[in-house]
Amino acid sequence: MTGRSKFEVLKTHSARLWWSLENNSPFISKPSSGMFTEVRLTPPGDARPLVGYYYKFVWEIIEGYFYPSKPPLPKRKTILLNKVPYPDYAEEVILDGQVVGHIFYDLKQRRFRFKPLYFLVEESVKNRHGYYAVVDLPRLSRGFTIKEDSILSSNLPASNRDEYIMLGTANGRYYGIGVRVRSNRIYTLKSWLAKPSSWLDKDPSMLEVVKFNEAALREKEEEAIRFIRSLKEKYNLPVFVSLSGGKDSLVTLHLAIKALGQENVTAIFNNTGLEFEETVAFARKVAEHYGVDFIEADAGDNFWRGLEIMGPPARDYRWCCKVTKFSVLARTLKSAFPGGAISLVGQRKYESSARAMSPRIWRNEWLPSIIAASPIQDWTALDIWLYIFLEKLPVNKLYYVGFDRLGCWLCPATELGEIEIAKKAKPELYRKWENY
Repeated sequence: MTGRSKFEVLKTHSARLWWSLENNSPFISKPSSGMFTEVRLTPPGDARPLVGYYYKFVWEIIEGYFYPSKPPLPKRKTILLNKVPYPDYAEEVILDGQVVGHIFYDLKQRRFRFKPLYFLVEESVKNRHGYYAVVDLPRLSRGFTIKEDSILSSNLPASNRDEYIMLGTANGRYYGIGVRVRSNRIYTLKSWLAKPSSWLDKDPSMLEVVKFNEAALREKEEEAIRFIRSLKEKYNLPVFVSLSGGKDSLVTLHLAIKALGQENVTAIFNNTGLEFEETVAFARKVAEHYGVDFIEADAGDNFWRGLEIMGPPARDYRWCCKVTKFSVLARTLKSAFPGGAISLVGQRKYESSARAMSPRIWRNEWLPSIIAASPIQDWTALDIWLYIFLEKLPVNKLYYVGFDRLGCWLCPATELGEIEIAKKAKPELYRKWENY
């Protein structure tokens, strides 16, 4: 990206999130009254709720770090996750309006780990939970190595166990996180000044969180409906929704039907031949549920035939998109909409730097007669999820086992941590690839 790094772009377009200290609830818009705080998330701040089996999975990672003690933090009904830059898959864990740590996939150890942060570290050190060290130093600084004779009390991981150590100065002014190095020394990775904080009193359900945010969600809904109607009025072309089987295109379809009526909307699903069977079934079920015309652009075995000629795809060698998506969709759309059409897509600017810089309306470079537009360009993942709960929309069940995005199960852009999550849910698919 010319002149600006991807992170700089995402920082400029980062979402904002507020938290009510009275209700212990996230707010997607700034509350007009009451006590609240703005949560400082790592850009782009595209937080989402922790749901289903994945809730249990994440909590087990946290428990594994503190074992045999119990984690010194409340197990709330409403916990959020936010993806953060790491060598591989990683997410911030947000609870009671605070980032309490990161879960991440360790490429070296090939396992998911937990890195405690901020108030959770302070609570753990004060109450002697987990791996900790209280040090006889006036302050902590990033990059400083703490010698063994400066450690007043501690519970350090075994020398063969690579875990983070929570740090605190004896004067209670500084806290940090570090790792064990030679001769029982601790290398400080991060440090900060102690801040007044506490766990909150209430524990609202996700449905209560939806009620707190209903007015803001209705405003977003109304704006999206106006946008869709204005597109139809301006271009006077048939409208279709690019249905992927995921949450964003689901909400886009729902909004399109509210704006134009089911008889004026077509759903098009690109079956790449590498979709999870749950996704294919869900896309068909959604179209039937809404009673809209449904077109399936089916790539068949294009990928597997191409594999024999071109070999495995890679992040910088993604020939697979051309043979399973672009060419298949181009043929289908030219046949279905020879005079052009409006394509409503579930694209959001918080998903990537490229999408953050994308206009809300654009011409499809492969099909100039197709006008693409995103009614939910300014929605966050939390907006999407709360709206799904508000409208009681059906959801692809793969989200509940830890999937954040749905698409080709063999996508070369997938991180190893995401593959590990997928392998737990669909081991037979990955055995097929590993045996290739």
